Amino acid sequence: MSTRNQLARQKSRLIRLPEVLTRVGICKTVIYDRMKRGSFPHSVKLGPRSVAWMESDIDDWIKNQVKRSCPTFESEAFKRDGITH
Repeated sequence: MSTRNQLARQKSRLIRLPEVLTRVGICKTVIYDRMKRGSFPHSVKLGPRSVAWMESDIDDWIKNQVKRSCPTFESEAFKRDGITH
């Protein structure tokens, strides 16, 4: 499998709440409040008591937060990880 295919496959995976919390740095209550207001990606229902988020949606949200807080920010990490502004 090519590196590009591996990256696309990895970014299309579902991630659960503990990983979302770790990655975005805000609490569960704030996430669900922002989901209601439309300012955070919506979750995907997996079962009666189970949800997850598309990893690519969370990555996009993080990228947009960084762009909004510091529009001129150029991150070497974004470039290294293939995330474009």
